[in-house]
Amino acid sequence: MPVVHSVDGMRRLGARIGSQLQTGDVVVLSGPLGAGKTTLVQGLAQALGVQDAVTSPTFVIAREHRTPAGSFQHVDAYRLANAAAFWDLDIDLQDSITVVEWGDVLLAELVDDPVLVVRIEPDIQSGERRVTIDGTEQRWPPPVLAHVASFAEFEPCVEIPADQHHSDRQADERPGGA
Repeated sequence: MPVVHSVDGMRRLGARIGSQLQTGDVVVLSGPLGAGKTTLVQGLAQALGVQDAVTSPTFVIAREHRTPAGSFQHVDAYRLANAAAFWDLDIDLQDSITVVEWGDVLLAELVDDPVLVVRIEPDIQSGERRVTIDGTEQRWPPPVLAHVASFAEFEPCVEIPADQHHSDRQADERPGGA
């Protein structure tokens, strides 16, 4: 289980994951508010060659970015009422790389897709983030998953600054759990 100590470390973990992604992959991110989901997506997008700024799509729900290889979809499912609302976005999962923050609500419907699940659990006292990575075995066989999850950083623990948190949301966790 990777342990991430800083904002830069979360971006580096995202870049490691991003370096393994290919068209058709879906990455589902979960973790409480301020865990570092968008920060991880920034590193992932950088590894994919996204040139524009990557910010949370909280209010627009989904943003499309271009990469040298094609489309990168960044979705924030926080405000979606259910999985049907995600499908209403009409995102083509087969022809893009799709990352869904707060995407736990979709897992039951993505059983036939190449899904990588990344769960981020912050430790409030230490500032560390414990990250669990799991994936569908056809796309993410144990050796590939082990490579992605073998991330380590050797720097002092640094808290994610308050300006990296989503101040536009309530400070408590998503209603109904995430």
